Amino acid sequence: TYLCPMDGNDKNTASKDWNQRPTGDLSGVDSQIKVKSTFDRDGSVGVHGNPNADVEKISYFYEMSDAACAWSNHEVTGTWYEVKMAQLKQGDDDNKYQHQDIPWEPSVFPVYRCFWHTPNPMKASPSNSRDVPIGNISYAGNFFYSRITWEQGVWRP
Repeated sequence: TYLCPMDGNDKNTASKDWNQRPTGDLSGVDSQIKVKSTFDRDGSVGVHGNPNADVEKISYFYEMSDAACAWSNHEVTGTWYEVKMAQLKQGDDDNKYQHQDIPWEPSVFPVYRCFWHTPNPMKASPSNSRDVPIGNISYAGNFFYSRITWEQGVWRP
């Protein structure tokens, strides 16, 4: 499944212009969501191989793609997959216990994220991150809601 049933892009929009979230405006959103290269889309390239060009108009944010990642975790650089695996296994500044990074719980560590399939998609912004749940599929395979910046915690009504 590549296209969320709630995706609001016009079906005639070119895949390279497809918005991955309702507003299409990525300003002010955390650095992960700003990076369009994490999406398998026309013009994207991977480190070890290019995305499948036959798949177009993808609604979902892939946290573990083969695209080059512009940030690092514990000095691990490389693809989004490599950096996210380091984040999962080693933790980061957002997941600490007694000032030590601890591994993330796989059931709340997203692999796929959907910014369309939410009750209030047009209200999604970092300023109201507590009010708008974002749908996620975790590394462990379960579904959960989180805030826009998932490291800030799971979403609870």
